[in-house]
Amino acid sequence: MSEEYFIRSGDDEESRGPYSIETLLSLVDAGQVDTETLYFDEEADDWLTISSNEELKEQVFPEKKSLGLKPKGSDGFETLNVEEADAPKVSVEQMLAAAEGDTEDTRYVKEAQKSREKAAKYSIPILAIIMLVSAAALLVPGVGYLMNAYNEENYMILLEKPLLLVGLFDIFVIICLALGVTDIFPLLRTRVMVGLGYFGFLYYAAWTGGDAQAVYMLGSVAAAGLGVFVCSLTQSFAILAVFGIVGLAGMGGFAYFTVMG
Repeated sequence: MSEEYFIRSGDDEESRGPYSIETLLSLVDAGQVDTETLYFDEEADDWLTISSNEELKEQVFPEKKSLGLKPKGSDGFETLNVEEADAPKVSVEQMLAAAEGDTEDTRYVKEAQKSREKAAKYSIPILAIIMLVSAAALLVPGVGYLMNAYNEENYMILLEKPLLLVGLFDIFVIICLALGVTDIFPLLRTRVMVGLGYFGFLYYAAWTGGDAQAVYMLGSVAAAGLGVFVCSLTQSFAILAVFGIVGLAGMGGFAYFTVMG
């Protein structure tokens, strides 16, 4: 598996990625990455410039050998710039478009890169909103219990209400997302999968026991878990948008039935 990197500009607080070397090459061609772009070095546990890592610099900015054309008759070789009668004419606009990756053959690469960048930009706020709804659904019904624990300075009683602890954990996740800490994504996926397993079993048991509303709760937690899981993984903005709506709708339904039910 090829190594991937998180990057950001020197004056940008938000990181992007992770990107493979192939993707970084595309960003270089698009003028969005240069030698002073910062990447996160896991060994140094710090943001360093690409120019400070010779191996990475050579991969992202490989030296291009220039090709020269010898004049006709030189060393017995004929000139290469012979105009063919049937060759299509290439305009200046077409050459500029090719250089910018904006031709019919290369436009999909540019569009795919734009999609990845938009997904990286919007995944954090979408996930933060979904988890904010989750925190509200878990904490609002137990506000009185939280106030008693605070007033009595006896926080051990929160162990009697474990869902309140999950809600507080969701607040921690929201803070990490607000700070742009994408390393929280694996932990976030674990959180929603555990929640899906717990609530899924709970509501399935209630549904089989005759509670008609439990099936709606089961669908809500399934949609919320699936939405968060996909949004924390995908690099496609279209997929992010679809599953962001699914996740928000699911978590909204869970909050409604939890608070109002």
